[in-house]
Amino acid sequence: MIGRGLLILMAALGLVGCGSGGQKVAPLQSAGDQLEFGVAMAQRGLWSEALFRFEQASSSRRDVRVLNNLAVASEALGRFDEALEYYQEALQMAPSDPEVRNNYNRFVSFYESFRVEVAEDDESSEDPAASGAEGGAA
Repeated sequence: MIGRGLLILMAALGLVGCGSGGQKVAPLQSAGDQLEFGVAMAQRGLWSEALFRFEQASSSRRDVRVLNNLAVASEALGRFDEALEYYQEALQMAPSDPEVRNNYNRFVSFYESFRVEVAEDDESSEDPAASGAEGGAA
């Protein structure tokens, strides 16, 4: 009997130890909470999580800050077409916002050079002469 009582006491103490110490973690419900958490994730380089949080924020709040963050996160993940769309939407909403304008200008400069580079790579892979292959028998 003493062994069974000890087991019950240990089990009860174990359950008490599993509690959160009275601290409750509130779910991220508001767009502001999602946005804030997304920024924290972006600062840590966790861009997929940041993009997810910004998308969550945008479902209930579509403002310049959310759009700018969506654009930056999309850009960081290599989703350049999406980034361009988010930047353009943010600029339509607030054409004189200096942060959005600077991010957009920096992005467009990069994006244009990226598109040219990709196009050149595509052309050289299609052209046998550009890759050094020569036609005809030797």
